[in-house]
Amino acid sequence: MYERLLGVDHCSSISAYYCCGAERNVVALRLLYRVRYLIMLTHGEDHPEMSNVDFYIGLLLSNAGHYEESQAYLESALRLQNKFHGSQSITVATIHHLLANSLTHIGAFAEAKQNKRKAYNIYRTKFGPDHARTVQSYKKREVYH
Repeated sequence: MYERLLGVDHCSSISAYYCCGAERNVVALRLLYRVRYLIMLTHGEDHPEMSNVDFYIGLLLSNAGHYEESQAYLESALRLQNKFHGSQSITVATIHHLLANSLTHIGAFAEAKQNKRKAYNIYRTKFGPDHARTVQSYKKREVYH
């Protein structure tokens, strides 16, 4: 994601990959917030790359246990992915899955169930009923029934 904005050999791109790979979430988040700020300044909030940045920020926040904060970024990523790639893309399904996990942790079970259902339906449509992702999504979806 950084290579599109700054170039693959830019020091921020290299640092971000290193920090994410080394599970240095605080440093990776700091770099992602900086990239988000730069995209906002140069292109505004409705830029396709913003969805990737918001997705990764939401993912890192969720992994760190900051579920309410991650919800806002994941919802932003979902809105932009729907706008630029359609509601049936695999990335949209992945965001629905992550959003359902965050919503579960904050106690919003009805919303989590809706997001799990949407993720499952996309996986079933894209991969078929026997694919590993579809089966896993179905099993996780059963938790919400």
